[in-house]
Amino acid sequence: MPIVVESPASAGVAAPAAPPTVKLHCMEIWGGNGAQDSAISVPGLDAFVCSQPQPGHRTGGDIHYVSMCGSGRISRFVVADVSGHGEQVDDLATTLRTLIRRHINTLNQARYARTLNEA
Repeated sequence: MPIVVESPASAGVAAPAAPPTVKLHCMEIWGGNGAQDSAISVPGLDAFVCSQPQPGHRTGGDIHYVSMCGSGRISRFVVADVSGHGEQVDDLATTLRTLIRRHINTLNQARYARTLNEA
């Protein structure tokens, strides 16, 4: 007996829309600590980010950033789970983005890590 798999489209049900794909370019930083449901593409890697703050909150403690250096050869992913939410986490997300921007073209990230640890 053949196995029949019915797709949502063939059953008269609309298939869920694919999330938008963000394609990063040189010197670009993408992310934050707000709600996100997107695919992201950098040279050599495709990923998916899904982050949902607590109901009733615009932002949350899940911080995610992706950056690409000026030559487009190095991509960096930053994922952090911060305890709490609100202004304190928003400030940390902003600080993190500022540090990523400052060190986006630095091959050795030791100074970035030290600066982040002191922030």
